[in-house]
Amino acid sequence: MRQKNIDILKSIGLICIILAHVNPPKIIFQARNFDVILMIIISSYLFFCSSSTIDSFSAYIQYVWKRVKRLLFPTWIFLTLYFLLNTLFNIQTLNFKVILSSYLLGNRNRICLDYKNISNCSINVAFNEENV
Repeated sequence: MRQKNIDILKSIGLICIILAHVNPPKIIFQARNFDVILMIIISSYLFFCSSSTIDSFSAYIQYVWKRVKRLLFPTWIFLTLYFLLNTLFNIQTLNFKVILSSYLLGNRNRICLDYKNISNCSINVAFNEENV
């Protein structure tokens, strides 16, 4: 059974996370400092609620595989489309390390999605060769 309170908290957390990635004004960026913590707490709570059905290692593997199919594969599809379009339209110069770390969900190198205003993007320094 869905819990509306949890859905509301998840929505608030997701909106705040999205806000963090669109270069908001500083006041909004500072106001959303709780978003990742909120999502971790909610995820932990939901895992705890669903863990009562996980009674063996194989059930746990099935649980993880279900999440991988729902979360990881769409991320990889998005990244593939993003990198193809980026290459096709020469939006940004990306190197192999940036692309690989993106697929591995690493955070060493970030992709600047503010393609219209790359010079003002706070994370475009990751593309300098000495930082990679």
